[in-house]
Amino acid sequence: MTVVIETVYEDSLSVRAIEIMPNSLAFAANKGVFGTIGLETGRVLANVEKYHTGIPEFRAIAHTATDFFMLSVGNPALLYKTGEQGRMELVYKEEGDDVFYDVMTFWSDKEGIAVGDNMHGCLSIIITRNAVPHGIN
Repeated sequence: MTVVIETVYEDSLSVRAIEIMPNSLAFAANKGVFGTIGLETGRVLANVEKYHTGIPEFRAIAHTATDFFMLSVGNPALLYKTGEQGRMELVYKEEGDDVFYDVMTFWSDKEGIAVGDNMHGCLSIIITRNAVPHGIN
C-alpha cells in the first residue's frame, strides 16, 4: 500500500476544524479565518469573521445540506451559520469565564449538537432539533 500526501493549503493559521462537504473541504481556524478548498480545483476561498472588536478562534464546524456552521472557543462562544446571501450570521452566543466548546456535528438537516468543556461540574451542550441552537449547561 502506498500513501500519497499532498499539501492543499499552507498558511501560518492554526486550522483546528475541517469538514468534508460535497466537492470541497471546509476549514476554520484562529484569527477568525474560515473557508473552503475545492477538492477538484484546489481553489481556496477564505474569509475572516469578526465580532465587535474581537476576532474569534474557531474550533468546531459542521454542515447540513443547506447550511455551514462554525463555533468559536473562549468567551464569548459564538455560533455562526450561513445566512442570507451566503454571509455568516450569529445565531447563538454564550458568555462565561469557563466557556470552551470543542466539537459539533449534525445527524440530520435539523438536528445537531455541540459539546464543550465542563463548566462548574456540568457538561456544556448546545442542541438543536430545528436548526436553531439552544444551550444547556
